[in-house]
Amino acid sequence: MPVVRGTWAPRGQTPVLRHRFSWSRMSMAGVLAYRPDRSRAKLIFQTKPGSYNTDSLIEFLKQLRRHLRGKPVILIWDGLSAHRSKDMKAWLASQQHWLTVEQLPGYAHDLNPMDWSGATSRTPNWPTSAPTSSTTPTPPPTPACTASAATTNSASTSSTTPAYDYDHHSNPERSLTSWLEQARPAGQARRRRPGDEDGLRFAFYGRVSTADFQERASSRRWQRDAAEDLVAGHGVIVAEFFDIDRSRRLPWRDRPQAATLLQSLADPDRKFDAVVVGEYERAFFGDQALTVLPLLDAAGVRLWLPESHGPVDLNEPSHQALVMLLGAQSKPEVLRARFRALTAMRAQARDEGRFLGGRPLFGYRLVDAGPHPNPMHAKWGRRLQRYDPDPVTAPTVRWIFAQRLLGSSVSSIAAELNRTAVPCPSQADPGRNRHRAGSGWMLTTVQAILGNAKYTGRQVWNRQPAHHTPPHLPGPSRIQRWTGTDDWVVSTKVVHPALVTDADFVAVQRLTAAAVDDGPVHRYELVGLLRCGRCGRVLDPCWSHGRAAYRCRHGYTSARAQRERPRNLYVREDRMLGIVRDLFAAADVATRTAALVEHLRREHVMVICAETGCSLQPQ
Repeated sequence: MPVVRGTWAPRGQTPVLRHRFSWSRMSMAGVLAYRPDRSRAKLIFQTKPGSYNTDSLIEFLKQLRRHLRGKPVILIWDGLSAHRSKDMKAWLASQQHWLTVEQLPGYAHDLNPMDWSGATSRTPNWPTSAPTSSTTPTPPPTPACTASAATTNSASTSSTTPAYDYDHHSNPERSLTSWLEQARPAGQARRRRPGDEDGLRFAFYGRVSTADFQERASSRRWQRDAAEDLVAGHGVIVAEFFDIDRSRRLPWRDRPQAATLLQSLADPDRKFDAVVVGEYERAFFGDQALTVLPLLDAAGVRLWLPESHGPVDLNEPSHQALVMLLGAQSKPEVLRARFRALTAMRAQARDEGRFLGGRPLFGYRLVDAGPHPNPMHAKWGRRLQRYDPDPVTAPTVRWIFAQRLLGSSVSSIAAELNRTAVPCPSQADPGRNRHRAGSGWMLTTVQAILGNAKYTGRQVWNRQPAHHTPPHLPGPSRIQRWTGTDDWVVSTKVVHPALVTDADFVAVQRLTAAAVDDGPVHRYELVGLLRCGRCGRVLDPCWSHGRAAYRCRHGYTSARAQRERPRNLYVREDRMLGIVRDLFAAADVATRTAALVEHLRREHVMVICAETGCSLQPQ
């Protein structure tokens, strides 16, 4: 039942008090905050149904810190049991970098100005009389701010509200601003001025996936605008962290700017109190938010999302469900976009033979192929490209196919190209092959040319597609792997001049794919565990005289002639196992072959082999 108060009513009409609320008591926690120079004082309070306990008071102090933007505070309060609880003392001990607590003596409760403000709300004449003014003692200056706290219980018709403040200084500009806020249409927020001192300090985080296909300035602007609209009336953005050319699949620790933001959480003097983003999918992918939010919460920093219309609180079931839903929606959005793009590219390569980008193939150069088929792209000046034989490198490709058809081995072809100083692909076009050493022709280079069907004049796509690693697994997020011919997408018609006929290309593939009987499968126990003491290379396994053996050719291949190179190193596996057993004799390691090899791999130990002897070395 509501508290009965005295009131007025017309003569002859009995006053009726209507009870429209389901709770019996409303509690208020509040502080009076003073600046060191006594130039400003604020009443900051919060109301909630029921009573305050230790947990709710700790949450109120967290909100107080955000409201005061992390400034040092000296808190003066009374001996309420929740103020002296074990959990409260433990929490206060962890907050000493910003909060100092002084307790009033039990006999001097009248020194707490909050008791006077609470008495005003508890006056028996409250419904019919205005609050009475009281003289509030002003404490001496402090390093940053002094706050006097109290908790009050009263009957009230107010609902649960966050912390509010009242400035006792009159200011015409603030009064005009208040009037403008009331006169503004509903749903139209006011952008806060950068110089406004009230409210939270926000750090804005944004991201753009690619640097070449997205305009950074436009993407940043709409994300920042959405963030500013969200925090309007609550604070101002004072810091910005914006990642460029970083996929949303990358966790925050692998994004430079996001990682910097997380590192700054440990700094008690950081410039922001909360983090805001312009859109969930710009900042997170899948369940990434569920990993980042605990880190922010541990530092007392809230995350603001437009989808939640404010700060996210994982203690709220509705917020937790929202974050999980947004994470689930972010995955299909990426998969749908990828599926549509790959399906369109497959059709363009198969039906049109369109060049879909990348470095020009060795033996070809890129030439103009007419306007873009999309009218708007053509209006913007975009044009298609196609392959055309390069007069410098095309003869080399024709010679390679001709020599292979004459029966020359791949190694002999590579050796002859190196002997005659024919530029290899990375030497012929160093600008587009910066990741290559350009040291000469390799066996794999010749094999790649002989196996590329584009030299028949057709466009071939999906020979080496990109595979994405799930974010929760280690390793690179994107890797390319070769596919089988059944996954290739080949154009139905010839779209550029051919350097080799279909018949010759098929003949080379059959020659290369000729089955060779290598005999029985051999097993090598020490693969990857032996290293050359001269050049540092890992020894290659080989079958020599009916035994398992290992060798190091010191980088020599049959495709590249080397003069005065060191002699090859050969070691037998049975003898190496005996040497390794002797090396581990004093370490009490099992001498069985399987146990010995398992110990080497588990402990990451390599065996260094040299002509003068062997030794053990950690990897």
